[in-house]
Amino acid sequence: MSASHAGEGVPALRRTAAFDFIEGLNRTKEALREQGFEIATTLDARGALGGACTILGICDGDLLRAAAASGPDALVLLPCSVAVRETPEGIAVEAVDPTATLGGAGNEALAELAAGARDRLTKAFARLPAGRRIEPPKVQRPERNRA
Repeated sequence: MSASHAGEGVPALRRTAAFDFIEGLNRTKEALREQGFEIATTLDARGALGGACTILGICDGDLLRAAAASGPDALVLLPCSVAVRETPEGIAVEAVDPTATLGGAGNEALAELAAGARDRLTKAFARLPAGRRIEPPKVQRPERNRA
């Protein structure tokens, strides 16, 4: 898993994995749940983006309560979206790095929450084996005799 930039100056967590889209999406959901994240929403972005892409709205009640306790402005900084999209190699799973949002608020309690959320997202992403998708061998059908 890498911390990279998903776009112009956007620090993101990113993992590529060798799955077809549906299997990769299901495994991503499972890995997030194992780390205590609930899947609150699922947005099929295929039509908007032209390829297989789903945006998962994730939530963790404990993280939500802790962030709210530090101040109401913190709620808009919570890491709540994970994008799963199809690539030629399989899938890419991406999320904004919580340390860039919560951690950059200048609040020590939020910085600790951000580090914990980043750690859990990193662990979830690490459950997806990296690598290139192996295409199944093409089956050649015998030619029919034409008489």
